[in-house]
Amino acid sequence: TEEYNVQPQTYISETIVWSAKNENVDAMYIMGIFFLGYYKCTPDHRKAFYWFKKAAQKDHKEAAYEVAYCYEFGVGVLQDLTEAIRWYHEAGRRNHYLAEKKLAYCYSAGKLGCYPDINNAEKWHDKYMKNPEREFYENRERWDIPQELIDAGYTNEAKLFKGEKYLVNAVKFAAEHNTLIGKYCLGLLYTSGFGGNNVLEKNKEKAIEVFEDLINEYDHPESMYCLARLYEEGTEPKLDVALKLYKEAARHGEEAAKQVLNELKSMPMDEESRAFQNEVKRHQQMEYLKQQRAELNYKRTHSIKTKVRSVLYISRKI
Repeated sequence: TEEYNVQPQTYISETIVWSAKNENVDAMYIMGIFFLGYYKCTPDHRKAFYWFKKAAQKDHKEAAYEVAYCYEFGVGVLQDLTEAIRWYHEAGRRNHYLAEKKLAYCYSAGKLGCYPDINNAEKWHDKYMKNPEREFYENRERWDIPQELIDAGYTNEAKLFKGEKYLVNAVKFAAEHNTLIGKYCLGLLYTSGFGGNNVLEKNKEKAIEVFEDLINEYDHPESMYCLARLYEEGTEPKLDVALKLYKEAARHGEEAAKQVLNELKSMPMDEESRAFQNEVKRHQQMEYLKQQRAELNYKRTHSIKTKVRSVLYISRKI
């Protein structure tokens, strides 16, 4: 339906759409975030409110706060201050730290239909000050956006990313249900890390595991390319494996892999490129010699066994 039409379509947005269709509440919340215009998505405030309300009705506290905000300021819905304060209470009841702060203000200043009430104001302010999420979010570190996301068009502009941990949860949900796009998206997030305060730390080993699984199961060319990049980098690069994966990905039509191979062909033979090619050749020669030795050992063993069987056969005949 139209509510699922997130633009532009990316690996992340398609993964979140799949999870939302399968009733994952974190994905529903992120759909609302998408339609607010975050993650470079085309904004549609009516759809944003639709998804926030749907997630809030399933007890998602972040979504409940967004519903309250939408009602207070008329974002995607007609302004309704009575509904706004009701949903701020819903979010506060679920320990949303900003809702607690808002309720403390409303009861102290008599806003959004609340009568001034110092006891209620102090109660909500005390909950806000003791809420562990307040310290987490208000002291959060600005995370360095990975190069992969910068290449995809993301920048360090304010309010680009929001709800990172819920997005990661929704991606993991799709991956755990063995969807190709969910597993691939999770591999991308492990490749670079995602979110401030270490929401998802960079983990090369897990990324390799995900991409290898997709290659074995689907012959997935994008995973071949990503795995090649991982093997090419690091303190102990496996250049021969990387080159083989680039070639295989290109054979399956992966354009980025084709570009890498074209660049290698046109690369001037400076010291670095010669070292790369020599290292690849050395690894290929070593693999070839290992294979030759294994075949020779097999032939020798097979020949000895054949001779032994022949001797035993002749001895029985005699």
